[in-house]
Formats: sequence, C-alpha cells, structure tokens
Amino acid sequence: MATQLANVVESAQAERLATGLVFTEGPLWQSDGHWLFVDVRAHRIYRLVPGGQPEIIREQNGGSNGMTFDLQGRLLICEGENRQVTRREPDGT
Repeated sequence: MATQLANVVESAQAERLATGLVFTEGPLWQSDGHWLFVDVRAHRIYRLVPGGQPEIIREQNGGSNGMTFDLQGRLLICEGENRQVTRREPDGT
C-alpha cells in the first residue's frame, strides 16, 4: 500500500491545508491546480489553491456532501437536504 501511495502523492505525512472550518467532506481535486470541498455544517462549498486560503464559491448549498466532475468538466453536486443533484458550469453558472 505504501508503494502505491508513493506513486500518487509526494508524502504520506498528513498536512493541514486550512483551519476554521466546521465539518468538511467531499474533497475533489481539479486538474488546473486546486481543491474543491464542502463544509457540510456551514452549508458552503470552497475552492482551495495549495498554499492559499479557502475561498467560498457557493453558500446555502442544499446540504451538499459529495461532488464529482462529468465528462464535460462540469461540477456535479449531491445536495442531501434538497434531495437533488445540481450541475455547475465551468463559468460558475
């Protein structure tokens, strides 16, 4: 397992990327160099560039807790409280 992990990440050591969040879920790496993740209890979706501070990209997110990209690069968001899946275009709409 350690050998396989070494093929994917630079280090097996945990690193704190941000603080001040409540309950994070659904980390998703975007190939242009940033993370997206949800703070479930705060009802926010964040964007985080490594070495930077989290930036809110959506508030009142319908209880989101999971995200992925579709084949066109659009963000799909699972909204548990709204009982729906939403799609966000690359331009933010």
